[in-house]
Amino acid sequence: MIPVDLSKSEFIHKLAGAKRGQWIMYHLGYLYEDRTKNRKLNALAHAVYDEGQLGKCALVQSKLAPGQYEYYAVKL
Repeated sequence: MIPVDLSKSEFIHKLAGAKRGQWIMYHLGYLYEDRTKNRKLNALAHAVYDEGQLGKCALVQSKLAPGQYEYYAVKL
């Protein structure tokens, strides 16, 4: 799998241009732990959460293996 490397501004731009129901993968791994080691990822995680709280997207995750997840934002 290709690692996801979105910045906060790239995510916001993609979400703004997405059609309703479109999925945007924003992380592959274990977000809870990975964001503690990566400032850019932590900023992205905050931005994704904020957009979700504003009702712009729904947050979804899919478990691939122990400690390995895909994280998506679905445009509402």
